[in-house]
Amino acid sequence: MFTRNNIFRLILACVFLLTACAAPPDNEALPTLLVLPSATPETPTATTSPTESQDTALTALAALPPSPEPTLTATLTPSITPSATPGPSPTVTLTPSMTITDTPTRTPSPTPLPTEIEGPLFEIARLALSATVVTPDYRLLTATATGQQGGVIQPSLCLPPLGGFGSLYTANPSLNLLLGCSQGGTLNYGAAVQRFERGLMIYVATTPAVIYVVYNNGRWSQFADTFVEGVDPVSGGEMAPSGLFEPIRGFGKVWRGNADVRGGLGWASTTESGTTATVMYFDRGQMIALPLYGQVAALGTTGESQVLVGNP
Repeated sequence: MFTRNNIFRLILACVFLLTACAAPPDNEALPTLLVLPSATPETPTATTSPTESQDTALTALAALPPSPEPTLTATLTPSITPSATPGPSPTVTLTPSMTITDTPTRTPSPTPLPTEIEGPLFEIARLALSATVVTPDYRLLTATATGQQGGVIQPSLCLPPLGGFGSLYTANPSLNLLLGCSQGGTLNYGAAVQRFERGLMIYVATTPAVIYVVYNNGRWSQFADTFVEGVDPVSGGEMAPSGLFEPIRGFGKVWRGNADVRGGLGWASTTESGTTATVMYFDRGQMIALPLYGQVAALGTTGESQVLVGNP
């Protein structure tokens, strides 16, 4: 059985063993630690109070000299990472190849065609190729006319007007030179006509009203109708030769007030007659149909005129 002395010896032996393990010899080197000790303080572990049987052992242990505490030394070994040092770039030398010479392309020489036997069809084809093609002239008229200012008037390329005016226009190519192309259809106005020894006077109730003087020599002139009923005299009171008449109202006012008109027309050969005038306007003039006389007066802007027999 274990006695108290035996237990004490056993405890003393354990203490010696623990002391020997904890205190290494002075000449032995401590190992190098790679990890630094943690800065966090360790939490002390609670120990139980020694029993009465352990008091003697503890007293003996307290009398022993304290063992030196081990010193921990941390050694940091720096690591060097080698970096690649760029060296000079290698120079690549290209060796030129041989000079390439273009191979000339052969120019094909024309192969002569076999000689064909010339016949009638060949002659016809040759004549057709050598012939000069003449472009037809689609102008309505090929003649030219000289205007009042001495300029040459070229024919107009247009279709003839419809109706009776168109028939006269087509039958008389000179109307194309005189008037040009039509600008629309026909218009009807109130009118009056009076014949003279060497021409006629035509009143057309347009806005404003106009009096046309047409001479037998192919000329014509135009005047505004300024006669005012009740203000201007109806007649000049002149005595006309036998069988002739003095023009009155608007015709008379123009006739008496213009020596050229009076000298160019002479005395009136008929009395004034009211009628309806059909008018068509053109690029360079107008056509006025006079159904009372069965005539059409063509008046160009050049001052030239033509009086044709016909109705629109």
